Amino acid sequence: MSRDRPRADADATTTTVGRPGHRILNAESSGYSPEAAAVLARAGDVRLEDLDRRGLLDRVSWATALIVRLRHRVDAEVLDRVQERGLAPQRQNLHA
Repeated sequence: MSRDRPRADADATTTTVGRPGHRILNAESSGYSPEAAAVLARAGDVRLEDLDRRGLLDRVSWATALIVRLRHRVDAEVLDRVQERGLAPQRQNLHA
C-alpha cells in the first residue's frame, strides 16, 4: 500500500494518510479536499475524522496539530488536553 493512500483505522470513522512525523488531526473532515489531505500527509500522519465535542476531547491529545472549521471552539478545555501530553499549545486566532 502506498504511504499516501488513505487507510482505515480500527475506528471506522477514522481515515489515516501520510507517514510518521507530525500527527495532524482534522476534527471536521466532512467534505475536506483529498488533495489537501495529500499535501498534509507529506508532513506526517493525518487523521481525517468527523468528531463531536466528546470525540475531539478524547482524540486531541494524540495530535501535534489540530484542524477545525466552524463546529468546534478550541477553548481552555481543549488546550488542557493538549497540555496533558506536555505540549505547549501554539495559539493562533485567524478570526481576531
